[in-house]
Amino acid sequence: MKFIYSTLAIVFATVLCANAQKSVSVTVKDTLIAAKDTVPDKPVVTYHTINIGGKSISYKATAGYMPMSDADNKLLAKIFYVAYTATNSGQEKEKRPVTFVFNGGPGSASIWLHMGGFSPVRVKYANDKGDAPGAPYEYEQNPYTWLGFTDLVYIDPVSTGYSRAYKGVNVNEFHGYNEDLASVGDFIRLYITKNERWVSPKFIAGESYGTTRAAGLSGYLADRYNIYLNGITLISSVLNFQLIDFKNGNDMPYIYFLPTYANTAQYYHKLAPELQSLSNADLTKKTEVFANGTYSYFLSLGDQAPADLKSRVIDSLNYFTGIPKSYIKQANERITDFRFFKEVLRDEGKIVGRYDSRFSGEDLDDAGENPT
Repeated sequence: MKFIYSTLAIVFATVLCANAQKSVSVTVKDTLIAAKDTVPDKPVVTYHTINIGGKSISYKATAGYMPMSDADNKLLAKIFYVAYTATNSGQEKEKRPVTFVFNGGPGSASIWLHMGGFSPVRVKYANDKGDAPGAPYEYEQNPYTWLGFTDLVYIDPVSTGYSRAYKGVNVNEFHGYNEDLASVGDFIRLYITKNERWVSPKFIAGESYGTTRAAGLSGYLADRYNIYLNGITLISSVLNFQLIDFKNGNDMPYIYFLPTYANTAQYYHKLAPELQSLSNADLTKKTEVFANGTYSYFLSLGDQAPADLKSRVIDSLNYFTGIPKSYIKQANERITDFRFFKEVLRDEGKIVGRYDSRFSGEDLDDAGENPT
């Protein structure tokens, strides 16, 4: 299942904007227009300490810009980043791993993995579930930070966060699959050069479209700069877009989304007792057997599927999702993601979250087909 702290958007934006304006020489206005044609100010550096698993780790936090230039030293863009570097890890710089982190979108800054994931600080939640608290919003030390075993560099690609193209530079030079790989890859090369990290173990962590970027970067860095990554972490992976594209003629998403549907239905106690009692792993495995077997075969037959097979599939989809059989039949035995978000809690007048289905909310229209 895909989990992301999307419900805390207002909290993230409030905390990050407030603190970024204190630490970096930019204003809200600067983020809405092209960057001035000047070299960015020097990074702001502060020092902190955090306790991780009983061990005290001192670290340096760096917030600033990386100026991006062409072969003629013409400034093209400035990429904003935040880096956390342990200063008492007991490891030499050459052996200390460094991980470059970004979210996806495309069009998203790294704020989500930064303040909602594994940096030394994170947004303070209202409870362990991760619900957004009321104002005033705060941040706190993150006991789950990765800083215990790797330095972290959060990257905002051009046109996200505080990263912008310079005035007069066509922003489309940075928009697109290959263009994005080039700018982010060049940032990584510049960072490890300026910070003397060429021989450090190098890792990438990407989320959603960031997993597509991460896969492409591994090749770009190796082919262009002979930079070979030691590993990649894929979060909410999307490497094959056919698997998430609910279009007529493409039955793949219906197969691969079904285990997530089943786990969501179980979370809201919509399944039969024998499925409710299963662990997430066992429920997933059981659902996958049906999805990759009978259901996949049924979908491959299209409208030539025999009536008895169609009836068994309707029963099984109802069994694994809790969705009424009549609705499944009306949907041609194919439940899209947005229809599932709407239908699984329709009897309660609620919808479930697109990114983290453990969250639910009131809908404006209980009779609608999709969540509003």
